[in-house]
Amino acid sequence: MVARVAQFLDQEASYEQVYYLYSKSEELYGNLVSAEDWRAADESDRWYSHGLLIDPDPRFHLSPNLITCMNLRRVLATPAFKAYMSAVTGLPLGTFLPRTVHRMRLGDVVGPHNDSGQGTRLGFVMYLSPAWKADYGGALHIIGKNGVFFRIEATFNSLLVFDLTMQEAHYISDIRSTVGDRSRLTLTGLFRDP
Repeated sequence: MVARVAQFLDQEASYEQVYYLYSKSEELYGNLVSAEDWRAADESDRWYSHGLLIDPDPRFHLSPNLITCMNLRRVLATPAFKAYMSAVTGLPLGTFLPRTVHRMRLGDVVGPHNDSGQGTRLGFVMYLSPAWKADYGGALHIIGKNGVFFRIEATFNSLLVFDLTMQEAHYISDIRSTVGDRSRLTLTGLFRDP
């Protein structure tokens, strides 16, 4: 199943490249900026750049891989998955907030931030890039409230779950030139604190 999802996301999906700046985070429509503005901004102001899944490529509507991906996303939104996540973490969980699929390529980065605002409690990342190597970059770094630092590599077919209230911030290191034309693909989600 995961191989089908990965194939859909890598070869059959369409993405929009988005760019965000920290300095624009308070504006009405968020911090989305043009590629030119992002590149012209001071590096310390660059929050993130990555591709967001927008649609299946029209050539692949209703492909078996797309249907598998849709089924996986449907399962993640079920009460059974929420109950599983609550049992695994020992945390009571509120509403599931589906996020999206992120595609990161050469030069993409996600700067330090914390998703625990707006009552969110638990985050998860499903890694969907077969044969991804640490040498390509894209490791998730978590800075705990106690100063403990964690580095998690993007290992294919793994699910990372973390308590957003127990961290100061997290970020994703940049994607390096060793990646070639490969993509770091993830599916993410959040649960609210009940």
